[in-house]
Amino acid sequence: QKNHIKPVWQESEDVDELKEKFLQKLPARGVKAFIFSQNTKLIGYIQYYSAPSIGGGWWEKELPGTYGIDLMIGDEKKMDMGIGHNVIKEFISFICKVESDVKSVIVDP
Repeated sequence: QKNHIKPVWQESEDVDELKEKFLQKLPARGVKAFIFSQNTKLIGYIQYYSAPSIGGGWWEKELPGTYGIDLMIGDEKKMDMGIGHNVIKEFISFICKVESDVKSVIVDP
């Protein structure tokens, strides 16, 4: 993990554990994950989920139709350039197209 990500997104350094989490455990809980790029260079990660369904004490009291987004820009040189804003804007449009019940979106950077 990059140093700017570690304080807010604690993950294992073990590749097998990461694969299990992001390819099996999170999808089983309804988390849909994506990698985003700029000019063919991979620069970030974004995921979304039904907020009241995620469990773990996160947003369980939110109304149906509320979705949560988590994102990070992995390339520190790409931060503070408005990329996150643009990705969020486009991603919310995407969610509204693929999920029929969207009423609100919570963004958790």
